[in-house]
Amino acid sequence: MLEKAKNIYKEIEKDRIKLTSRWQYEKCQAMLTNVITALQLKQPWAHFLSELPYIEEVFTGWDLRGASLAGINLAGADFKEVDLYFTDLRGANLELCDFRGAYLSHANLSDTILAGANFEGCDMMRVTFKRANLSNAQLMRAFLANSNLVEANFSGADLTSATLLGAKLEGTIFEGAILENVRWGEFAKDDPEWDKDDPKIDYWA
Repeated sequence: MLEKAKNIYKEIEKDRIKLTSRWQYEKCQAMLTNVITALQLKQPWAHFLSELPYIEEVFTGWDLRGASLAGINLAGADFKEVDLYFTDLRGANLELCDFRGAYLSHANLSDTILAGANFEGCDMMRVTFKRANLSNAQLMRAFLANSNLVEANFSGADLTSATLLGAKLEGTIFEGAILENVRWGEFAKDDPEWDKDDPKIDYWA
């Protein structure tokens, strides 16, 4: 069992290195600059990434996996159905952004402004929201299992039917939040979503 967990970790780490390192090329940095400008202006941007390595792995072409968008003002941007696996969004202003249908597993949104953002139905397993401001955000049916929510502010947020199994909740604020049918606690051993061999790694700790 331990060997299986090690192999899973190695595969995830391989993905992280592959996806983050591609943005270090000068050509890809220029692509990302164009994407950021387009997001800020609320214009189409997928065409800028036509030659991005591994773009073919994302059917929609909306591939920002492993990109660094830390500290950028992207308030009101449209991230619907964008793949944000291992994307670094630390300290960004993402107020009122629309993430519906986006994939945010292992993304880092520590210290971000996410007030009023829409994460309805998003898969955010192992996302990091440390100290993030998610006040009045929409997180209905969001999947936040094994995520880091330490000191995050969910005041007034709607988490109806969200899954927070295994999430870190030290100092997390839920004042005035809608918590109807939220799944709390740890995974039960007979839960179909629980994998005893899946390593509980926080890459952004």
